[in-house]
Parts: sequence; structure tokens; C-alpha cells
Amino acid sequence: MKLGFEIQDIGYPDIAHASPPELYFHQAQHFLFQKNLDMALRCFDLVCHLAPTNPSYWIAYAECLKLANCSNDSLRAYLAAASLQNSSALQVIIGYLYEELGFDNEALQSYDQSILLDPYKFEGYNYKGNLLRKLRKLQEAVEVFCTGIRMGGKNEHLYNNLGNCYLDSNLIIEAEQCYISAISIVPEMVAAHCNLSNVLKAQGRVSEALDQCKQAICIDPSYSDAYACMGNILKDTHNIQECLIYYQQALQLNPTSVVILNNLANALKDIGDVHNAIICYKKALEITPWFPEAYCNLIYSKIFICDWEDQQNSFIQMAKYIKYQVENKQLPSVQPFHAIIYPLAPEDKLTLSRKYAEHAQSLVSGYSIFPKSQPNEGKIRIGYVSSDFGDHPLSHLLQSIFKFHNRQYFEVYGFALSPNDKSEYRRIVEAGCDEFIDISGIDDPYKAAQVINQYNIDILVNLNGYTKGSRNEIFALKPGRVQAQFMGFPGTLGADYIPYMITDKSVCPPAYTHYYSEKMIWMPHSYFANDHAQSNRDVLDLSNRPTRQEYGLPDDKFIFANFNQLYKIDPDTFAIWMNILKRTPNSVLWLLRFPSVGEANIRKYASDYGIEQSRIIFTDVAQKRVHINRCFLADLCLDTPLYNGHTTGCDLLWSGLPMVTFPLKTMASRVASGLVTALECPEMIASSPSNYEEKAVQYANGPVVSQIESTLPKHIRSRLGSSELKLLRCKIEHKRLTAPLFNTEMWVRNLEKGLKEVMKIELENGSHSNIEIVP
Repeated sequence: MKLGFEIQDIGYPDIAHASPPELYFHQAQHFLFQKNLDMALRCFDLVCHLAPTNPSYWIAYAECLKLANCSNDSLRAYLAAASLQNSSALQVIIGYLYEELGFDNEALQSYDQSILLDPYKFEGYNYKGNLLRKLRKLQEAVEVFCTGIRMGGKNEHLYNNLGNCYLDSNLIIEAEQCYISAISIVPEMVAAHCNLSNVLKAQGRVSEALDQCKQAICIDPSYSDAYACMGNILKDTHNIQECLIYYQQALQLNPTSVVILNNLANALKDIGDVHNAIICYKKALEITPWFPEAYCNLIYSKIFICDWEDQQNSFIQMAKYIKYQVENKQLPSVQPFHAIIYPLAPEDKLTLSRKYAEHAQSLVSGYSIFPKSQPNEGKIRIGYVSSDFGDHPLSHLLQSIFKFHNRQYFEVYGFALSPNDKSEYRRIVEAGCDEFIDISGIDDPYKAAQVINQYNIDILVNLNGYTKGSRNEIFALKPGRVQAQFMGFPGTLGADYIPYMITDKSVCPPAYTHYYSEKMIWMPHSYFANDHAQSNRDVLDLSNRPTRQEYGLPDDKFIFANFNQLYKIDPDTFAIWMNILKRTPNSVLWLLRFPSVGEANIRKYASDYGIEQSRIIFTDVAQKRVHINRCFLADLCLDTPLYNGHTTGCDLLWSGLPMVTFPLKTMASRVASGLVTALECPEMIASSPSNYEEKAVQYANGPVVSQIESTLPKHIRSRLGSSELKLLRCKIEHKRLTAPLFNTEMWVRNLEKGLKEVMKIELENGSHSNIEIVP
């Protein structure tokens, strides 16, 4: 196509003989249309040399340079244009380029210039506010957006971004109102619909959040964030398969979105596809290296499958992320539950919990907390709140405590945060309560708290803490007169609105109370309640015991075992285990495929230590009663010091299996020592890592353990196994029927003493103090 002129030589001719600048300008546009950026740039450069006082030429040149990713040169061209003919819009562009190049102060000055040149245009306020938000100067950003709304009138972008600032500041209700305002101005603003959805989901208003996502998708089916938001809600409501479909749709529309990649990875991790989750986390970090959430999730996922590669450096980087987020008033990407297995100082774990407690409180900041009700006359009303009333380890342990409460002094209420799974455990828990109320269908935390408050509960017990399914925002509204946490989470909640923790002195010694925000209700033995004496009585019948052959276990070997999830194993502990195996050549290590994808890594590390593959035996996870029954087949449990066996510890001790444990400073690392203390077998507690190793080796020397000795042929009875261990095993068999650990009814009586003391203190002065229960 002829444009009416041709330029054969695009070099710099003698300006005196050059064609008019307009011809070069048109030629530049022609090359730009043909996507020949190199030739277009040469033409624009020539035009600006020929007509250096024409701002339009400089702007066109700047835009072409920007297309060519020449940001520095583009900025210089825009600055040249502004020096000739300044404008509010031009200063916004200049500010954005400064921001892209990392010159934040210069960018802010340009945005200020834009506002000064036209204080009634929203763009300058919008860009300045967003930059201040990025710099975590949230209060300044809020002021800028509000000024923009006041000066330029109501604008959907300003309201939407003001809402983002409020959300970053955990002002959930204020954020919600901003998003609603943006939508009222422009109902088709899909970003505001998605943001409103996120806020509603955070408040537990799931159905409303879903409606906003559906509206966003209807408005713009190509908007990836709408699908991602829908995926987030479905994930949180445990509709994982459908959630994956929405994440994948979102990723098809926006393949480089690190947020979508991270969320997809989280969902994959939840269904056990850790391998692909790790791939997604890594891809997100390749796109955006500074991405705390993806990085911290990647670390947890690798630990989950025992991938310890470069772990120390990973922890150092993770600590930097946490420090940055705490200092910048962001919710840390490391969840308190995940932090249990990290080598963080106890005071740092308290800081993490405080941040999550503050976040839960912010979700209901628009509501007033419930005033203290009048104390009930006569009986104390105790309410238990949990998402785990069903076939879950918590109910396996607690199923009988509800019915064992003394009805002369107590009324018992259960508040379920999850639907009825029709299990026997759910039935037993429900039957053990005076009233059992399912509030799982109440999305709004205030309405859920209102239901609880109507029952005038004296002591409301949080059985979740920071575990899956928790709704701590309900507790932030203080629907119970006094609130306490128990069992679900082995650590501090850092929540002022939950002032008590039910624990024991082995697990939370007085010297460590400064690591906890709560006051302690110290149980006289182990705080860890369990139902084994009622629900697993059949274990005592030796005729029901399986044989080693049934599980492919060697008859002639000493079997060390650990039945925890594999993520509780850390490299230092594993090194000790390998030393133990080396020092006891006729032994094997029995582990669970929990998860199965961790088996290959464990076997690899064992080989690195020179341990034959045949000495590491993996077994599939089994149903509860089967699992407890087969624990008996091992000779000695090697506990994981960083995060002990808790429910698993009760299981194996009830089966008669001895263990060696080594307590550290944190609650999660001391539960097992509390269990064996309540079993009156303190000899199972090691005083140091070296003592832990020595005890294990010492126990593994000598004749066979008594329980299975009679079932083995004579030529096998000479395998490893000490007389000391034989005596310990006999002691456990006796103590499980006489010591406090498995006496559930006595445990409840002791708890009731503590609860009565809590109410006495509450009624006398309304304060909180440590309480030691005397049996």
C-alpha cells in the first residue's frame, strides 16, 4: 500500500535538505503499524531532532520507546514533552514510569504534580494512593483516596482501592462498604465484586460471597480473578474437586498470575497431590521471587513429604519474610499450626499467634462484643465449640468426657462447626451433651455467636484453636462469659478474648508461661484427655492381637517404630534414628505411609546414612481400632521431639508399647512427656538428644519383649530386647489400668474443679489468674 511518499534512506541526512518532520512522523507511524519497532524508533528519533519543541512528537516517541521496553528512554522523552506542555495526565504517566523503575519518591512527586495541575481528576489520587499502599503507608493512602473522592466526586476506582487499603488494615467492615459503594457507581465493576466476595468470605458469609463471584463471571466471563475467587470459596467449604476446576479456568485466562498459581497449589496440597503443588509454588516464585505466601507454603509442602533439601537456608529466608510482614503490619504467611514444626523461638510463635488472633478480631470489628451475661444460678453451663465432632482424632479422644460431666453441677452444650458426618463418634458426642446445636450452616460469625450467647454459657471452650475448620472470629465476639482453649491446638492462641488454656505443668511449666498469652488451668496429671479405656477396651484381649506376619514384619528383629505423620520427622531426629539403627544391627524401623509420597525421600536419606532399604519398613495407615491393636507389634516407639505423638502417643501407650521421648520448650514438644508422666512411667523421658539415643540403644539389648515372647519359636527368642524393656512393658500394661492417664472419669472430675475455680474468680472480681487443680 502506497502512503504517497517513500524514504529510501532512514539515516540522518543533512537537516537542511530533509523532508518535513511530518513525513518522518507518518513514516514512523507506518513502521509502528507494521510492528517494526526498530525502524519506528529511528523515525521518531529523527522527528524529535528536527522538531524538538513539538510536545506531540516527544509523546509519540515516548510511547514507542515504552512499547520497546526502553523504560528509561521513554521516561526522558515524556519529561521532554512535559517541559514543553505539562498536563495532569502526562504527570500520571511520568509517575507510573518512575514507579516502574523503582524511583518511588520521584513517582510520588509526579502524582502530586498531577493533582496540583487538576485537583478534580481522580487519576492522580488513584495512582498516588496505590503507590502508598504498596509502600505500606496505609494511613496516608487512605487520606489520599478520601481526598480524591471529596475533590473529584464519587469514583468507583477510588472506592475500590480505598477498600483495599481498609482490607490491608484489617478494617473489614469499612472495606465492605467501600466495595459496595464502587458497585453502586458502576454495577459492572468486576474487580469490586471479587473484592467484596473476598471480604464476605473472610467474615464467613459464604453464600453472599458466592453470589458476588457469580455476578462477576456473568459480567465478564474472561475475568480470571472471578474464577479464582470462586475457587477460594469452594476450597474453604471443602468442595475441592470443583474448586480445582475454577482455579484451572482462572489459570487458562491468566497463566502468569502468581496468586492463582499459589491458590491452585494450596488446593492440590489439600487433596494430597503435594508433588504438583510444589511445582505450582515453584512456578509462582519463578515469576515473582518475592512472594512470602508461596515461599512459606513451599517450605511446608516440602517438609510434609520429608524433602529436607537446603532446609536451613529456607528457614532463614522464611524468618526474613515473617519479620518483614510483622513489621509492616501484614498477616504473616506462616500459619501458627505450620509454625509448630519450624525451629522458631517460642516468643516468635507467640507473635505469630497474636497476629492471627488480631486478624480474627478484625473480621468482626464492625460488631459489638456481647456484654457479660448474668451468672447462672446453680449449675455452671459449659459449652464446647468444634469443627471436629465426628470421625476425627479429637472426637476419638473426647467422646466420653461430655457424658461424664457431673449433672449436679454442670450443664453441657455442644456447638458444631461442621455438618453431621453420621459417624458413631458424632452420635456419642451428641448424646453426651444436654443440648447439641449445629451452627455449621450459619455463615455470619455474629449470628453464630448470637446463637451461642443465647444459651448463656458460663465457660465456652475452643476445641479448634488454629486447626482446620476453626472460626476464631466467633470467639472474638465473646459469646461466652469466660472463654478457654483446649486440646485442638498445642500452643498459645495469642488472643486476649480467650484468656485461659487447659494444660498441665509437664507440658506448660511455670517457667515457660511467658510464651503464652493465656492464664493456665493446670490439670494435676496430663491435660490430654482420652477415651481409650471406654472405646478401645478390646485391645486388652490378647486373643484379638494380630501377628507380625500379617503386616510383613520380621519375627526375628527388634522393631523401632514411629506412627506419626512423616512431617513431624526433622533431619536432626532422623540422624539420631540412623545412629540407633547402626548401633543395633538386628533392628528395623517401622513407619507409616503418612503420606505415601514421603516414603521415597525417607528411603533416600536412609541410604545416604548407609542403612539398607530392608531395614526401613512402611505400612499403610489403618482404621483407628486396627491401628491401636497393631501398635503392640513393635518393640519401642522413637518419638519425634520437635512435635510429639499426641493422639498417637495415647494410642501406642494404651496398646502397651513403650516409647522414648525428649521434651523441648514448646507445648507440642512436651505432650508425650506429659502422657508418660501421667502413666507414672517417667523413665521413658530422655534428658538430652544423646540420652534419647542411649536409652533407645539400651532398651534394644537383651532377650525378647514379654508380650510376644511366648508366641515366637525358641530359635527367635534370643533376638535383641532388654530385660529393662520387658519390665517397662509389663509396667505399662499394669499402669494403663491404674494410673491417671486413661482414667477419663477422674480426668473430668479434676477438670470440673478447675472450671469451678474459674467461675469463682470470675464472680469475685472478673479477673483471670493461673489455677492449679489439686486432685
